[in-house]
Amino acid sequence: MITGGSLTGCAEVATRGSVDTSVPYTPATVEIVPGSSANTIGIQVRDLLYFGGNLDSQSFHVAAVC
Repeated sequence: MITGGSLTGCAEVATRGSVDTSVPYTPATVEIVPGSSANTIGIQVRDLLYFGGNLDSQSFHVAAVC
């Protein structure tokens, strides 16, 4: 969960990443979801729907620009 001032007027971007220079092998999506309050956002990494769409634990990058 990312916290900060009001994120209402901000743009959030999340992408797949890696902890080194390797290419991530398992296909997945990164989704930005509402947080528990107005000044938070949540990030979920999920398998592709073809593979079940389950939550997954993989590396990602995120940025919020206000």
